Amino acid sequence: MLWDPFWRRRRFSLFPEFEQIEETIDQLIREAMEWARFPGVRASVEGPYVYGFSMSIGPDGKPQIREFGNVRPTSYGRAEISGVREPFTDVMEEEDKLRIILEIPGVEKEDVKVSVSDAELVVRAERGDRRYEKHVPLPGDVDTTKVKAKYNNGILELSLPRVRRAAKERHTVPVE
Repeated sequence: MLWDPFWRRRRFSLFPEFEQIEETIDQLIREAMEWARFPGVRASVEGPYVYGFSMSIGPDGKPQIREFGNVRPTSYGRAEISGVREPFTDVMEEEDKLRIILEIPGVEKEDVKVSVSDAELVVRAERGDRRYEKHVPLPGDVDTTKVKAKYNNGILELSLPRVRRAAKERHTVPVE
């Protein structure tokens, strides 16, 4: 380890090749630190990087995994960073309504825009460098004309009552 020469001398080496790789990595880290000290050289730091997932058991008994954040894996192996974060979202299907809760910290009520159609609910929020966007597919048995939205301390809670038929057009939902 770069920071503990005593440990390096005392450890037992089973794999000399791994030790050589570790020494090469340590050398690269030292060189990168030296480059950062030169005048006029600025380290480019992007971020913040946010990635997470939640797992719950769905009504059918199968696990549901939902990802959130602004980091997404790509097919070519490198992560794709987006300026728009996908907020942590929890969808709870109750008997008489569908409740959707989103975590969108750092924005005000006026910054939150919610629109809904028979197929999906879209939440967008932007304030300063914080940008959020979430598309939630909706089941066909919710009344999209009677959606209620409440925002408090970074938590947006939406309530969509269940009916037999959903409306066909998209509506703007006022946020309280």
